[in-house]
Amino acid sequence: MKYKTLFTILVQHDYYTDGDCPDFAFEASTETAILLKNHRCVIKTQINGLSVSITVDDSGRAFIPLSSDAQFLFYLHLQNQFFSYFTDLTAFNQYEAPCFDNLEVPAETSALRLSTRQAEQPFSVRSPLVSRRIPDAFAEVLLLNNDSLPNEEAVLDEPALFQIVFTAKQARWIYYCVTDFNPALGDWAITDQASELSDRLSFSVENRLEFDADPESGDAVAHSLSVQYPEKRKIRFLSDEKVSCRQAARQEIALYMGENRLSEALPNPPVQNNSKLTIVAENSATEEETLFQVIKMLTA
Repeated sequence: MKYKTLFTILVQHDYYTDGDCPDFAFEASTETAILLKNHRCVIKTQINGLSVSITVDDSGRAFIPLSSDAQFLFYLHLQNQFFSYFTDLTAFNQYEAPCFDNLEVPAETSALRLSTRQAEQPFSVRSPLVSRRIPDAFAEVLLLNNDSLPNEEAVLDEPALFQIVFTAKQARWIYYCVTDFNPALGDWAITDQASELSDRLSFSVENRLEFDADPESGDAVAHSLSVQYPEKRKIRFLSDEKVSCRQAARQEIALYMGENRLSEALPNPPVQNNSKLTIVAENSATEEETLFQVIKMLTA
């Protein structure tokens, strides 16, 4: 039996260095599993998606052509409990029943459209899929047999490629330094020497703060450190801009005291170390998401 790939679905995320997102498992709906079996299709999974192959004849055409109203429905199951920590889900959370579909697929990106099963009605009445939605599914993926899939009479030389695209969350970075060194606050600095100027982070003097046993009320981490280290100096370094979460460690961020470099490359703040910080600027206060890392520079 000969097979050719009908379509491939890949999950992409710019948090990951290679762009491939390994955080999901696909499950075919009952109807889709029957459809695949009846058309002698094979599902092949990979780290960030799946491909569906169909049996073809000697000319490369589908041995059992799909009907014009054929639908492929998959459930997307999240496998990473920290996914929301580094992913911008602002648009995703607007939908009660999120669904990625191929009703509008840009040729330049092949990205599936994010929509909702409750808001759209382009589905066949013969298959009441909405009532069978799996409650613990992160989202659904629905492919209709439209122009984005190979024509049923076509030779399957070029399979369809679809992408589900996620974007990394952005947050201000904070490094809290706990120390018993005595130089003036102005002698402390965190500097980023990344080779690409556009990739450098800035921790300016204006966003540098030394706090004591009674820190500002809008900083829960500072309050916790003040309780834990009441006799030590505590300095907060806040990034000037929001930073996109990414898997790869930054290699050139270091803590300085004057001209002396006090540390190797500082680690990225873990995505689990998230907090809210009330930032006051120009007589207004805003609450921003932050990622933080605590640095200890103690002589004893």
